[in-house]
Amino acid sequence: MKQKINKLILFGFLLLILAPVVTINHESGKISTIENRTLAAFPNFFDDMFHLNNSVKLEFENWLNDNIGFREQFVQTASWIKFNVLGIKSNDKVHAGKDGCFFYTLDHNLQIAQGNYPMDKKMLESIRVNQEAVKQRLYEQGIEYILVLPVSKASIYPEMIQTGNYSIRKTLVDLVADYLEETTDIKIVRLKESLLEKKKEEQVFFKTDTHWNEIGAYTAYKTIIENMNKWGILKNLPVSVTFENAQRKGEFSAMLGNTNLLQEESFKQIVIPSQNARQITDAEADEKYQRVYEIMKQEALGYQQTLYINDKVMTPKVLMYGDSMFASWHLPELMAETFSEFSYMWARNINQEVVDLLKPDVVVY
Repeated sequence: MKQKINKLILFGFLLLILAPVVTINHESGKISTIENRTLAAFPNFFDDMFHLNNSVKLEFENWLNDNIGFREQFVQTASWIKFNVLGIKSNDKVHAGKDGCFFYTLDHNLQIAQGNYPMDKKMLESIRVNQEAVKQRLYEQGIEYILVLPVSKASIYPEMIQTGNYSIRKTLVDLVADYLEETTDIKIVRLKESLLEKKKEEQVFFKTDTHWNEIGAYTAYKTIIENMNKWGILKNLPVSVTFENAQRKGEFSAMLGNTNLLQEESFKQIVIPSQNARQITDAEADEKYQRVYEIMKQEALGYQQTLYINDKVMTPKVLMYGDSMFASWHLPELMAETFSEFSYMWARNINQEVVDLLKPDVVVY
């Protein structure tokens, strides 16, 4: 009997050791749903010249750590214990603020909000030179250029950060806007002031996400349209919308290691009463738009690449470059209702071939 029990214990022990290895992930480029990132790829042992890859040991360890079987279950369990038992609600990516408000800590967010991130004349001048070059290149093609400056949650809600000297102050986005307005004639849309004003009435950022909510997004949209009217580029009012109650689980739950850690958050979702814009899908696109979609897929940093046609308005054609702040929250749909043709690309660089194909009247970055 004892011998049988020992064999069972040995079998169970071997199963515990081998199961994670047997179930290791072999899918290249797999995205972790709980951490919102791409897992490490299997390393190349040799380079193109068949020389041994000097980093193969570290790359193999990273691949093994990321892809070992049952990893996500272990990560989620460990995160639940940290959050609910030990009370650890922050990590190197996430800061737990006051009243259930979380902040993204990377990209110097908290340092910027505290006013400690260094921005010198050399950096500002580099930005000016770059922006002037973009504006000039588009101007020579008869295209207006507009620079939109979004702002981080930490600059709008600094009072919700737990520790340190945080308050509403000038941050990098203000310094850049001030410098460009003093030294150039680039058309700049400042969003910080509009968001701070709207914040007095309603919440403009999600508590459990780094992004603005749809009240904040609509505020940003209206500010862009109002500025375009002021500059004489447009003669249309912002699209009127209604709002309905909705629920959303913010991205910080996944960043903390478990998608179930934080509760869904209530917010007001935009409803556009009558939509006239028609999205051009990849499947129905003609040769021109198919090529645009090909370029978008090659260069895009995010998933949202959209092309719209709106036959109901006689307004400029707009090509917008941005990131996740503008890719969602009904912002592309709002812009599409305002312009005769609207294209959105989640990418860093303005691609000249896309400009040649779409022939926009305005490029918004």
